[in-house]
Amino acid sequence: MSQLEQLPELGMLYVCDITFEEDRKEEGREYFRSIERAKDLPIDVAFIAATASAHFGLIKTLIGFGIKNIFVEKPAVLSIEEYNQIMAISKDCRIATGYILRHADSINALKSILEETKGEGFRMESCKVNYEKYLPVTAEARAMTDLGIFDEMPHIWDLLFNYFDFKAADISLCSSEVQYEEEKKDRAVVGTFVYDLSIGEDKTVVNIHSSFLSSERKRRFEFVYVKGDERRIIAVDLDSPENKDYLTIEGGEGNILLSKEYPSLTKVRNEVNAAMEYFLTGSNPHIALFNTENVVLNLYDEVK
Repeated sequence: MSQLEQLPELGMLYVCDITFEEDRKEEGREYFRSIERAKDLPIDVAFIAATASAHFGLIKTLIGFGIKNIFVEKPAVLSIEEYNQIMAISKDCRIATGYILRHADSINALKSILEETKGEGFRMESCKVNYEKYLPVTAEARAMTDLGIFDEMPHIWDLLFNYFDFKAADISLCSSEVQYEEEKKDRAVVGTFVYDLSIGEDKTVVNIHSSFLSSERKRRFEFVYVKGDERRIIAVDLDSPENKDYLTIEGGEGNILLSKEYPSLTKVRNEVNAAMEYFLTGSNPHIALFNTENVVLNLYDEVK
C-alpha cells in the first residue's frame, strides 16, 4: 500500500485490511476490515497484496462481487487446482500477476539483448541465477512471506519461462538441496535452496541459488551464449547500494562489449502503469497474465 500511495494518479479510494483496529473514513478514503464491504462499492480495479495463501480466496471473492480488473501479487495462487478454478470463473475478467522484475528497466534491456544474441545465431550454453535475500526471522516477517525460501521462485521462473521465452515444454528437475538455519529446521522460512533445471532439447542446465540467509540483498542473472569459438557472458546485477542495476556483456578473453547502468527504483511505477494499460486496453507487452501461471505452478508443485 505504501508504494501505491506514491502514485496519486491511481485514485485509491478504498483499503481493506483485517489488521485495522476499526473501520474509518479519512481524507477522502475509506478503510475497512471486512472484504464483504467491497461487495457494493463502485470498484474499477482491485489490487491484492496479501499473504500468498490468501490470494485464491480473495480472487474468488472479488470475481463474485463483479469486479472485472484484478491485480494480484505473485504467486497468484499456489496450485494447479486453484489455477484451474480461477480460470473457470474468470472468463469476463482481466487478472494480472505482480511479477515486478518484468518492469525493471535493466530486465527489459536484458530481454532485448538475449533476443538479439539468439538472432545472431548464438546458442545458450548455461544460465546461473543467484538470488540472495536477508529475512529476519520474526513473526512479522513470517506473516509477510508465508512461503519462506519458496517465495522468490515464482519471480525467477516467470522471467525464464514466461518472459525470456525459454522453452518450457521440456523441463526436468536435475537436483535440489535445501539448507536450513540450524535452529529453524522445522520450517523453510529461512535457508538456502539450490537446484538445477534441464531445459529444452539441448538439455541446457540452469543453476539456481536462492537464499534467505544472506547478509544483504543481492541478485544476479547470468547467461552464457556460444557460436563456434565465440563466447558471450550476458549478465545483469540488481540491488546495488547506489540503487542502480548493471548490465554487462563480456566477450572472449574478458573483453567488455557493453556496460550500462539503469535506475532500480522505477519498477513499481512501471508495473502499475503496465497493469492499468492492460485493464484499459486488454494489452501490454510486459504484464504477466494470470493464464500463464500454469508453467510456474507446475514447477512449483514439482520442487515442493
